[in-house]
Amino acid sequence: MRIDCETEGVTIDGIDARAYVTLASDFFSLSPGSCELSFTGCSSHASSFRERWL
Repeated sequence: MRIDCETEGVTIDGIDARAYVTLASDFFSLSPGSCELSFTGCSSHASSFRERWL
């Protein structure tokens, strides 16, 4: 899954998955440094972050 907070787009394996985004979904910003994320409703996950401004 890829979540693009700039465009508020979501894809799974390159396929549009915006239908899985609900009104309660929140495209959030991350502050510089370490961040702790919490996941619910899934058995496994991997996450990474890439700053869009170089």
